[in-house]
Amino acid sequence: MAELERALVALSHQPEGHEQLKHLVAAKVLLRNGLSTLGELEAAVGHARDALKAAEGVNDLPLVSLSSRSVAVALWLAGRPVEAVRFADRALEAATASGDAGSRISANEVFGRIHHTLGNYDQAIGYLEQNRNLIRDPRALGFGSNALPSVFSGVWLAWSLGELGEFDRALSIASEALEIATSAQHAFSLVSAQWATEWPRVLRGDGTGALSRLERGRALCKSTESVLWEPPYAATLGRAQTLAGRASEAIANLEEAVASAPKKDRVSEALWTTWLGDAYRAANRIADARRVATVALSMARERQLRGEEAHALRLVADIAVLQDPSDLRTAEDHYHEAQTLAEERGMHPLVAHCHAGVAKLYHRTGKRQEAAERLTTATTMYRAMGMPYWLEKAEAEIRDLT
Repeated sequence: MAELERALVALSHQPEGHEQLKHLVAAKVLLRNGLSTLGELEAAVGHARDALKAAEGVNDLPLVSLSSRSVAVALWLAGRPVEAVRFADRALEAATASGDAGSRISANEVFGRIHHTLGNYDQAIGYLEQNRNLIRDPRALGFGSNALPSVFSGVWLAWSLGELGEFDRALSIASEALEIATSAQHAFSLVSAQWATEWPRVLRGDGTGALSRLERGRALCKSTESVLWEPPYAATLGRAQTLAGRASEAIANLEEAVASAPKKDRVSEALWTTWLGDAYRAANRIADARRVATVALSMARERQLRGEEAHALRLVADIAVLQDPSDLRTAEDHYHEAQTLAEERGMHPLVAHCHAGVAKLYHRTGKRQEAAERLTTATTMYRAMGMPYWLEKAEAEIRDLT
């Protein structure tokens, strides 16, 4: 960081021209990366904007693409994905016009990340799938990138596929990304790919099976100082612990993830907050669960994160059932909102969870036939997606009905 600051001072004393501006853009992009790693997210946005202004001044399309990507990523990390879309679009436009394949690959990867965060999983998959066809050297690292584009494309592709319930494919792609990162011995890529191999397992409900690998990955994350991956690891480990019945440990990890997100990585802050609410609920801390569920829902709506909004609505509905089973309308309305958002985005696991949640609500309010119908739908979906943990829970509910 100090060297980059000195380079910027030196550049300010050089005569203005194409070469001086190219070096300025490069230094500002690298400085943005460093500041993001240190958690200075808004300062990172400022330097990225400076880089873009300089790049536009020399009308260098690859540089415009690079610096536009830098702004997009800085805004995305700061929890401002809607603003990031415009700059990702500019990056892709400039990359396409320049004919530079590396710029196009990097722009696709950034666009995939942003669309995933906004809950546009099909669009995210579309951009990331393009990279599987475009990338010729999977071990090539583009300038200004923290991770190998081949690996990060796989990581975010697996993340989106997991939300859709395509767990086997997600695991396959994440495993490919891990093989590439391992062969390249690129630490940041290795940390991200290791996490991606456990994400589909946790979404599937296999918390116990994911615990040891998540703990090892988290240790690698810390030893390599891959700061941006600390909140995802803490949150996913916490979620796995919740599923494994270890609520007190889960709460500690999820509280850490939520507390550190504003300083490190705000990308999935609303989802981590929802998972914290689930852990509180598992520990019978209902008031705390309700409090953070409200925060998660507000955050997701404010940032227009439709997938994470659906997750938060499901939690709000779950808590409403626990607090007042007689208030059928409120809980049912929240489940309906969550299910509608999930169906629009193809989030099949969450749709199944909503059916199971409504079934429990109906069971507790004496609507046994309606409960049985919802449970049949949920069990059919869980079985089709290979989600035995959740299937077992739904089948237990069916036995309680008979």
